[in-house]
Amino acid sequence: MAKFVLIHGMFHGAWCWDRLLPELAARGHGTIVPNLAGCAGDPTPATDCTLERWAGDVAALIAAQDEPVIVVGHSRGGLVASQVAENAAEQVAASVYLAAVLIPGGTAMGGMADLLEQSGYTYGMADFPVAFSADGLYLLPPDADAWFHEGYSAADRAWSQARVAPEPALALGAPLRLSAERYGRIPRFYIETVQDRIMPLATQRALVALNPPVEVLTLDTGHMPIVTHPAELADMLDAIARRAEV
Repeated sequence: MAKFVLIHGMFHGAWCWDRLLPELAARGHGTIVPNLAGCAGDPTPATDCTLERWAGDVAALIAAQDEPVIVVGHSRGGLVASQVAENAAEQVAASVYLAAVLIPGGTAMGGMADLLEQSGYTYGMADFPVAFSADGLYLLPPDADAWFHEGYSAADRAWSQARVAPEPALALGAPLRLSAERYGRIPRFYIETVQDRIMPLATQRALVALNPPVEVLTLDTGHMPIVTHPAELADMLDAIARRAEV
């Protein structure tokens, strides 16, 4: 049926979708699961890991397909999903933001707090710890058990703990380059996660209010339904694929 391009979030890699892939396959869907340059142990130098590089790499994978795709960005992956939708608009049937960064063109993720506050919203993410490597090129992951592993089994915690890794920082300062003619014509769906500590629900809803997508769907989960509720998430993505007629 549909082919989903799954873009991982901060401190993660392609590995984090492993629990979801069989659920999507069982519903007849294919997947493309890129690992962004410099993430999850990829050796690309941090100075090469720009938003342009990330979006270009994913757009090249999409260009090699012979069918339209649905792009799914989780958390920080929403930043990349937006630029991919612009770059590969001819082949993107829909964009899905899963507890994700959804900001307008001309804005960088590093300016998201200012954007929300200037628009009259509370940012709501002040407690999330932010630390950089000594050279300033990487963001360092917080304690994974404290922030990512809510609802994980012991096996899932061990699996994730061994893989969570630093994140190249350059992309966070790059403004999105989006146009109404390309990005603006692609249907957008936002999946909000009610119990989210990393991207609180109020923050998600503020981003949606500033950038209305076609439809908002709700999961009563924490930030990582890709691990804790893969069947429920797969059902929701299946419904989006049918809505997008892919």
